[in-house]
Amino acid sequence: MVINGLVPASITTLEKKFGIRGGESGLYSSMYDISVVLALFPVCYFGGGRGSKSRWLGTGVFVMGLGSFVSTLPQFFSPAYDLNGIGNDRGDVCEINSTRNYEVTGPVAVGNGWYFYFVLLLGQLLHGIGASPLYTLGISYLDENAPPRYSALYIGIYYACSTVGAAIGFVLGGFFLNIYGDVDKVQMEKYDPWRLTANFEAFQHFSITIQSSHSKWYGAWWIGYLITGFIAMLISVPLASFGKELPEAKENNNHRIDQANLASKLKIDVKLHEDPKALPKLCLGLLSNFTFTCLMIRECVEALLLNGFTTFIPKIIQNSFSMSASSSSMITGLIIVPFAVVGSVLGGYLVSRLNLKCRGIILVAAACHFVSTVFIAALLVSCPEQRLVGVDIPYENNFTVADGLLSSCNRDCHCDSVFNPVCDKNSGNIYFSPCYAGCLSGVDEQISMKNASAATVMVQMMFLYLPYYKIRLWNQCQCVPPATSETYMNQTVVEGLCSKPCSATYLFFALIALHTIAVFMTGVASQQAILRCVPFDQRTVALSLNWLFVRLLGCIPGPVIIGLFIDSTCLLWETTNSSRSCLQFDDSKMRGSLFIFGKI
Repeated sequence: MVINGLVPASITTLEKKFGIRGGESGLYSSMYDISVVLALFPVCYFGGGRGSKSRWLGTGVFVMGLGSFVSTLPQFFSPAYDLNGIGNDRGDVCEINSTRNYEVTGPVAVGNGWYFYFVLLLGQLLHGIGASPLYTLGISYLDENAPPRYSALYIGIYYACSTVGAAIGFVLGGFFLNIYGDVDKVQMEKYDPWRLTANFEAFQHFSITIQSSHSKWYGAWWIGYLITGFIAMLISVPLASFGKELPEAKENNNHRIDQANLASKLKIDVKLHEDPKALPKLCLGLLSNFTFTCLMIRECVEALLLNGFTTFIPKIIQNSFSMSASSSSMITGLIIVPFAVVGSVLGGYLVSRLNLKCRGIILVAAACHFVSTVFIAALLVSCPEQRLVGVDIPYENNFTVADGLLSSCNRDCHCDSVFNPVCDKNSGNIYFSPCYAGCLSGVDEQISMKNASAATVMVQMMFLYLPYYKIRLWNQCQCVPPATSETYMNQTVVEGLCSKPCSATYLFFALIALHTIAVFMTGVASQQAILRCVPFDQRTVALSLNWLFVRLLGCIPGPVIIGLFIDSTCLLWETTNSSRSCLQFDDSKMRGSLFIFGKI
């Protein structure tokens, strides 16, 4: 729920708040896997032998809860997010003969953002240490106590539950991103419930005048971490209370058929808990198992792509389909992630229903993997790009984009450096700010709360607060071509990015859904093959060794590599307070690069 849901959902918001770049965001995500690697073999040694696996699982969940609480500390110890003039009339409009700064910036990231970044890394470190028993001792404990025929189904359900958690994390993350992130810092007043009437005038409101769809909105990413931290600590106690083995474990194990590779059995006929020095010998023996090694290499490649894309999929959707951070996160949770549940359960059911042995399981995994590579073509689907005037396309009276943001229509405005995009409804083009669009005046239009997002209304009413949203319309914009529609004759420019309905969105999510089903069917089948191709009493070591290489060669570099790929497609960088984050991406280049990387 946290790692595969809340973390990806909050990436874009954390980049805004603390001035984090894509590569650094990738490292933040990978820190979880780095800590898993560090904790893997100590957990395997102490928990996989004579130790109680259930107690290790309970302790791990408790440490994960602690990591969630640590992750929220930067929010409470950092200053409020400075919108740097957004919403200020004098800072947005074109003022002839004024003097302003031309350095390209956005809302000001907090000072000493690197310090808070390291606290975020610490939270991820604790998450990884706590999670290290879940996919080694947890799977081994489940397999030991389940009937052999139904082991694949149970493990598929186990993975499905983790995927459901990711879905809940995405939805919760998107839900809370509709709330202003500094709800604990901005000035507001509680309403008097006795004066509550049918209209909303009884409520007091924030001093924030932008809405959650604005590109510079800062959402409350940290609320989800508090909730999951509390839940994790709450369930850790009953989880640790299970016995070393369940009542029917011995009977189930008597019916197992050893399908391990014969060479592996001959070379590593030793038990780890009887001879701790045998760990290197055990690992070398497992690596000499050709079947096990091939399965491990496949999982490393898949983990590199899956972990990298999962981290940035909300950001990719947000950029390709002109969605807000909250909308992209909620859609990811509600549409993409449930199909991962389908894939996990379907993969486990298929293996169990056909009662496949190791060879048959490997063939199923190979077929599903091939299907998944076909549907990665979803990355080539997108809506028409949003073009930033002065960056993607020139101004109407300029010949090339080399002339930059300045043109004869705004040269005397002396615009400031704040990136506050506005949309020309007629052309669908975006301008860097109302000032760079040459707008001389603006007017605020209040949005009725019945049109506000349900998440915002519900959560704010729980806290007895209600924000007051406005949308700004800009007039007399000298750089914007004359309107051709009477509807927008006087007011064609509105705040925020342009958003238009696009049928390609449905095709994208359909292909991604099919890709997700195939990927998770492959994962469940692959895990079953690993459990069946090694000796029964060496499964914990095999799983630990597999997860070690998957983390080192897949999960850790994946988000960093994808983050660097995304950074390389940036068209316009923000530079302020020693921070550097991207304001505008080349969507076609981003999707093309990621597609080629995924195919290779």
